[in-house]
Amino acid sequence: MKKQHQSTTSDDPNFDGKSIGFSVSHLMRKMKEYFAYQVTVGTNHLTTPTHGWVLGYLYRHQEEEIYQKTLEEVLHMAPSSVASLAKNLEKGGYIKRVPVETDARLKKITLTSQGMECHMQAIACFEKVEEKAKENLSREETEQFFRILKKMIHNFDDMSEQIEEVSL
Repeated sequence: MKKQHQSTTSDDPNFDGKSIGFSVSHLMRKMKEYFAYQVTVGTNHLTTPTHGWVLGYLYRHQEEEIYQKTLEEVLHMAPSSVASLAKNLEKGGYIKRVPVETDARLKKITLTSQGMECHMQAIACFEKVEEKAKENLSREETEQFFRILKKMIHNFDDMSEQIEEVSL
């Protein structure tokens, strides 16, 4: 069965370049699609972006004690979602959950050698996505993009406490 043509920015009637939210969402969807393609053709492992984030976090924090609660906080995910994610990563051989001697309820999460290999391959895929995103931009345009993005993110920083209060 032939895949239907997906609209591009230039022929998408909904993309008018005037809605920041729609534009960022549109870009993220395109980047996720390209990442999924890179993972399919560039690695021996099937992983989701979230799996990649977890493996990357574990890789960068190998010297620290990482528990499920740590991942819940870092990823801003519900305990049940992180439990399912950890179960899938452990089943795939990417992580180990090791019981802590002082508290049997706690399990330290560590990266396996297969998880490290997958992380390194995912990094290569992320780099290709970054290259693709910057493909037609000059260094100055890229720097300007990040300056503007930083300002937009800062616009929402003061809302963090209010949002957390509502979420409780």
